[in-house]
Amino acid sequence: MRLPLLFFLLATLLFSAPVDKRVLEIQARLFPRIVLFDRNYSEKLQQGSLVFAIIGGSEAVELKHQIERRWGETIKGVPLVVTAVKRDELLPEATAYYIFEASAAKNVFQSAGIADRIIFAYDEEGVREGGIITLEIGRRVIPVINKKRLQESGITFDPAFLATTRWVR
Repeated sequence: MRLPLLFFLLATLLFSAPVDKRVLEIQARLFPRIVLFDRNYSEKLQQGSLVFAIIGGSEAVELKHQIERRWGETIKGVPLVVTAVKRDELLPEATAYYIFEASAAKNVFQSAGIADRIIFAYDEEGVREGGIITLEIGRRVIPVINKKRLQESGITFDPAFLATTRWVR
């Protein structure tokens, strides 16, 4: 009994990528603001609120708390609601979505009624798999956008924001 349990724990540790707390702090500060660069964000509000749905496990709850601590109840005068959703739960109506696992990107993008929503990804792999945007964090913070998904979504960002972007296909 101990050997299979030990094998399972070892495999979990080897094949799971830990979430970088520093990256989450930066994303919690910037992602809600990026939604406001969508020229049509006001049409995507849910009952007058910016609703941000974060899909994942305990890391989703951590990001939710960081966004709430950073922004409180409003961002630039717009009411802010942040929800953490487990991977297997039905997606709520939201202004924008955030995924931790790259494998979830296509499923979120293809969900009915949300093709025109921003889908943030934790990392570039998530953007390559169907998310729309992530942040490259190094000496500078650079938005990384999946050009194909952005075009398919019909989302229009402010040109000044797009000028700072690195594109992936």
